[in-house]
Amino acid sequence: MEISPTNPLASTVLARISALLSDRLGAIWRARKKRKELSVRETASLGERRFVAVVQFERQRFLIGASPSSVTLLTQLSDDESQASDCRTNEIRRGGR
Repeated sequence: MEISPTNPLASTVLARISALLSDRLGAIWRARKKRKELSVRETASLGERRFVAVVQFERQRFLIGASPSSVTLLTQLSDDESQASDCRTNEIRRGGR
């Protein structure tokens, strides 16, 4: 089969392949757009493989405690608490109180 713009069968095949690729690329783009953001913002070691951490999921922040055998939600942080926590952390890092 010759692939040329004048061959109707080739044009149909190319149109179907193009539509299929377009659908697949659109699905990939939509899946990436829906991806949720999860990150660990801060951690503090408590010794003996225990720590507390501020975890952010999209726009929500959570304070968790973890040990080798468990992870516990301590509290959900409000926007005010998380911003104040960031300010205190930055102040401590600079050597202030």
